[in-house]
Amino acid sequence: MIGNPILSKHGSDFTCAALSSNGKVIVTGSRDGMVQRHCAISGDSIGESMRGHKSEVRCVAFNATDKTILTGSFDNSIIRWTAATGEQIGKPLLHNGRIRCFSVSGDGTVIVSYTFRDGLCRWDAISGQLMSESLSKAWEADYIWVNKGCTKIASWRRRKPIQWWNVAPGGAILDTSALPLAIDVTALAIDMNNGTAAVGLSNGAAAVCDIHE
Repeated sequence: MIGNPILSKHGSDFTCAALSSNGKVIVTGSRDGMVQRHCAISGDSIGESMRGHKSEVRCVAFNATDKTILTGSFDNSIIRWTAATGEQIGKPLLHNGRIRCFSVSGDGTVIVSYTFRDGLCRWDAISGQLMSESLSKAWEADYIWVNKGCTKIASWRRRKPIQWWNVAPGGAILDTSALPLAIDVTALAIDMNNGTAAVGLSNGAAAVCDIHE
């Protein structure tokens, strides 16, 4: 462990966290709907808690430039925040169900979200407008990854195959494929820069797989 533990201001459990790409800021989400920024070096809180969600924060992320923080909640919304000030950007992105996961494209222009009711949906990350509804409801997702330009999406559900989606510029699904693994996947992280996916397996092992953009 480096330094002191990071503590919640409100005593509520942390449910998710994300580290900025420059390694300077950690953002956390809590069961009470609060979002907090912390110094990654000292662990101290930065500014006031960010209030906007009405229920548990399920997932948090920085955009590609670290200038925007995004949070998804069980209150059916994704909120965009200015990372430097903690101020909310525009209106929440409203869904028809609890946010299970989301991802921001590598160029920071598109958000892909998932709820049980909506399936995969695309949003304009700048304007907050819905770009296309229900790319697919065929696969449930605990994790989403989106490449630069949102032409490829990876979705994964615990103990299910990793599903790849090739997406046309207008949002139509061109084709899908699954990353074949003989053992159930229980955790996933993708590094497209190196063309690899790190997976945790149900037998307690881990593996690194080659993937292709």
